Amino acid sequence: MYVKEIKASGFRNYSSLNISFDKGLNSLYGANGKGKTNIVEAIDYLSLGKSFRAGSDLELIKFDEEYAKIEITYLKKKEHEIKIVISKDGKKIFLDGNELRKLSELPGNLIDILFTPKDVLLFKDSPQVRRKMIDVMLSSLDKRYLNELVVYKNLLKERNASLKSEICDYTYIDVITEKMIEAEFYISQKRKWLIDRINCLINKIYSKLDEEKNVINLKYCSFIEETDLEQYRTKAKIAYNRSKEVDVKRKTTNEGIHREDFETYLNEREIGLYGSQGQNRITCLALKFSLYEIVKEEIGEDPILILDDVMSELDVNHQNKLIDYISQIEQVFVTCTNVNEKIKEFSTYEIVDNAVIRR
Repeated sequence: MYVKEIKASGFRNYSSLNISFDKGLNSLYGANGKGKTNIVEAIDYLSLGKSFRAGSDLELIKFDEEYAKIEITYLKKKEHEIKIVISKDGKKIFLDGNELRKLSELPGNLIDILFTPKDVLLFKDSPQVRRKMIDVMLSSLDKRYLNELVVYKNLLKERNASLKSEICDYTYIDVITEKMIEAEFYISQKRKWLIDRINCLINKIYSKLDEEKNVINLKYCSFIEETDLEQYRTKAKIAYNRSKEVDVKRKTTNEGIHREDFETYLNEREIGLYGSQGQNRITCLALKFSLYEIVKEEIGEDPILILDDVMSELDVNHQNKLIDYISQIEQVFVTCTNVNEKIKEFSTYEIVDNAVIRR
């Protein structure tokens, strides 16, 4: 899978944008604030229909423009096109010329693996951030996972609303809870499956990025440790009943897969607490590259790899190791302020005054 061309109008700082890309490593470089990240944001947005930076789609529309339009042409066994038009009335999404009825139909078409500077804090951040990373990845790979996740979130919202009502209907809450358990079993099992797959890959990848002989292990913290559906139902009901009075008192659901998390250990010590900034960065990159390999194996295609401002905190030795690793990948987008000498061997694009110049 690789991106052939991206077009945009009224998007972020670009009145008009039209770039053709090659396979392999594509480097976007220039001073800060010139629009490098806006380009990779557009690619990622066309993958998920959500921005990894903006709180609202309206932030993506260029000042004084009525709407923003972004289009991408990519090859995935055959050529495809995704177009999204954003306005104050909402957004419209088109795949190969056909309008999609809902946003959930978009993930899984163009798939990317994204690294941003804030990902260095992944292991220190809240469990919600780590769950989101897992949910985004699995939703792109598995439509059932996405559907079950939507069902679970809607039921959770309904349960919390019932808990907030003046008169709490315990029977109604029990009915919702049973439906939640049916949806959450599949979600939890797939999350654990993904963590197991990462554990099989991450150490080998880490060793290619760093000379230190570190050992990484991810541990999934499940709501219910059970692989049998009937046993899961039984234990989940017990857990929900045990917390029911607390839920009513706090007016929110305190148990469930929406509280699940994973912990990452470097040499048997939790990296978010004891790891250096450099160890957190390299471990996060190894994690992202593990996801890349998992997607490649599952769909039989290389996903797109996006590395935003990945070089700035790496010394030359680690930069070179990283470039050696990603140079073997079908298509990579790297944004940077200064171009490493090894990157000059690949496709480079300079961003100057809201314009993209191919070097």
